Amino acid sequence: MKNTDPLFELIKNLEPNEKRYFKLHAFATKQNKNNDYLALFDAIDKQKKWDEKKLKVLFGSGKNYSALKRYLYDAILKSLRQYWAEKTESIQLLQMLSSVEILMKKGLVHQAQKIINRLKEKMKFSGSFLELYILHLDFLNISHGSQLESFQKRLNIFPNFFNRLHQMEESLKLSEAQIEMTIHSYQSGFARNDAEEKVIKQIIYRIENLDISEKSSLNVRLRKEDALGIAYGMINNRLASVAAKQRSVDLRESSPNIIKINPRAYINSLYNLGSELVRIKDWEQCYELIKKFEKILGSLKFPNNPKAQENAFSKLTGLSLYFFIMSGGFERAVNRIPQYLKIMEEKKIQLRPIYDIALSYQFAYSFFGACQWHSSLDWIEKILKNSNSNIHNNQQTAARILNLLNHYELQNWRLFPSLVRSFYRYLAKSIKSMKVELLFLNMIRQLARTNQTEKEIFESFLPKFKTLQNDPIEGRFFEFCDFSSWLESKLENRSFAEIIREKNSPKYN
Repeated sequence: MKNTDPLFELIKNLEPNEKRYFKLHAFATKQNKNNDYLALFDAIDKQKKWDEKKLKVLFGSGKNYSALKRYLYDAILKSLRQYWAEKTESIQLLQMLSSVEILMKKGLVHQAQKIINRLKEKMKFSGSFLELYILHLDFLNISHGSQLESFQKRLNIFPNFFNRLHQMEESLKLSEAQIEMTIHSYQSGFARNDAEEKVIKQIIYRIENLDISEKSSLNVRLRKEDALGIAYGMINNRLASVAAKQRSVDLRESSPNIIKINPRAYINSLYNLGSELVRIKDWEQCYELIKKFEKILGSLKFPNNPKAQENAFSKLTGLSLYFFIMSGGFERAVNRIPQYLKIMEEKKIQLRPIYDIALSYQFAYSFFGACQWHSSLDWIEKILKNSNSNIHNNQQTAARILNLLNHYELQNWRLFPSLVRSFYRYLAKSIKSMKVELLFLNMIRQLARTNQTEKEIFESFLPKFKTLQNDPIEGRFFEFCDFSSWLESKLENRSFAEIIREKNSPKYN
């Protein structure tokens, strides 16, 4: 028996407002099948797991049951189209296009032209292929006038049509380059050798030499800068990446209407810029960005889109904590956690496991750096309980390593051997462990088993961790947990936070 079904997935994906709208819409239509399909809707909505056998007992089987499922599925989609038509500009545009075609078929040329003119104004410099279709409709619509008038109007359309066609061609070339870059990004995340770096540089060259200027649509210009920001980051050209991501933010801020229409894209743009600023340790710009983030957090409103609110909250809080963690300001990160939790509660933000665990790890790491190890363990426990969730392997591993480090700091020696064995079993199940993970396992085993002093063990492992930290692949893991700084803090008898602050020399910690 199938463990899921498209209808079940659709209903479970509906937000409370969407469900309410669907039922109101169903009652308003007053069709004969209302009672049956609403009853089926409620029965599926109550199920925690898909169980078709129970449904067939209630609603019968065979063709009638299958037809009822299809009817309900189509009814939900129709309701969603109407619901989002009031909130989504792209759906509104499609509905206006449908109205134009109907009016043209009715021969109501002047009414159709009024809507076409409104569409042209809305789609001006949008970079969307709909713009070409609107011009095509305009071209067809004016043919209903007198021959001379029609000919003159068509001549006026041609230059605009071909100019837009050229821009669409450049947009397609940009899309092609973005797809190639996305494939490389998924395969390796960044250029791991000279051959991969050469490929990315060729893609960058193609993007930069596209005929995209201030006359191009804002959407295309944004896509260009976002693509360059990612591509330069993949070849570790951080300054160029920051410049492209800053241009992306500036473009959005120069057009407040774009931010209003798509605030999620604006927040993602700020997040991408902030992540890069942390990597180049530009703490002054970072701190200014964090202040902007916290201002946005205070006014965060996505009442009809919980997923957008979840994404925004995760990005804004995640980057703020990342800044303080990487700069050694663990105490300031810890002081912000109650504020973030309060916002979550007040705005009723529900985080999916992938976001929840990522944020929980940052909380745990913040408490660890602030020497509040018991509090750190509380958040680690939450992560370990969700170890089967679909999260990045590095986060799972880092959480287990941080668990061991917390118990080490608390001198929980009785628990230590079993924790080490548990970590070994976890790595043994991994498809491919990183060198840094295996090195940590080796070090922690020696701490638990050998007669060597802690100082001797730490001194022998510190150079090995530093070597891996400079490796382009292995070094990424140190963003989750800076082993080198922790070992230095033990050898120099100083706090972990103090070592990181000294290394990064930030003004704002």
